Amino acid sequence: AEDAAGPSGFILAGAVGLLGEDQPRVLEVLALGVRQEARRRGVGRRLLGRVLQHARADRGAREVRCTVATDNAPALALFHQAGFGVDRPDDGTFPSGQRATRLRWLPRVR
Repeated sequence: AEDAAGPSGFILAGAVGLLGEDQPRVLEVLALGVRQEARRRGVGRRLLGRVLQHARADRGAREVRCTVATDNAPALALFHQAGFGVDRPDDGTFPSGQRATRLRWLPRVR
């Protein structure tokens, strides 16, 4: 995402595991960041929406996962609003010592 001041945010996501015709894909959101002055303007929601749109379009994608710091209320709210649910409420810690929560999103079956 970009505005007149340059990039507003970024998202890094990728497939996890071995890929093959009989292997359903799992997408992992590895990082999502929004520039301080661009926050609360829907940038993160749009970036995450693009990943979820890709997951829906990819018929082999069975879920999208991410790990969020338990005390990061804005990030938890963003993912919950996008339809993510808690997969593991206590998923260890980040290197910084922050507690981690594992979230999971499942595409709707049409």
